[in-house]
Amino acid sequence: MHVANRDRIAGKLATLTRLPMASETETLALHLVRALNDAPDGRPMQWRMIEHLDGVTADVVEFAAARGWVQVEGSHIALTEAGRQLAKGPGRI
Repeated sequence: MHVANRDRIAGKLATLTRLPMASETETLALHLVRALNDAPDGRPMQWRMIEHLDGVTADVVEFAAARGWVQVEGSHIALTEAGRQLAKGPGRI
């Protein structure tokens, strides 16, 4: 292997190792956003009862709400426009 190729590959690996890993809460919040997007055909602000969403914890709801992806009122949750755009986009934030 040429030295230049080895150095280029080493540089890419170093960059990848510096990228932050998604926390479990972040991953679950993204799943929540995608699930809310899929349920009402991607329309924002369709209210759903939090207790009817499988595997959703308070931490996940708080994480998503703090980022403006969902709005919470009492025991109901709705996808915001920002959440809808996130759900449509590829990959992680």
